[in-house]
Amino acid sequence: MASALLSTATREGLGLKVGALLVREWNGKLERVMILEDGFAWNGQTFGSLSQIAKAMTGTNWNGHRFFGLRQGKTLAADAGADRRKSRNRTASYRANGASPGDASP
Repeated sequence: MASALLSTATREGLGLKVGALLVREWNGKLERVMILEDGFAWNGQTFGSLSQIAKAMTGTNWNGHRFFGLRQGKTLAADAGADRRKSRNRTASYRANGASPGDASP
């Protein structure tokens, strides 16, 4: 009974209860990962990390937490950079059309 109370702590400190399932749709198929006391089980195999499973599923490197939706992908700093890029792109289109950003009418 004590094992039911244990949790697998991931490197990022996220505690996941043993026996819990993570479900992710990939290529139109639901993939299920079970949390074990000493790792993770997927497709009849045991893995040491969620990133290993994500790579086995997709063939490319992924952050396992991000792939399974346990963590957001962007930070506020990354969002601010995206906003700056959008603004820069708008300015480039005005210049390509021979106008300045101040010339646009609302």
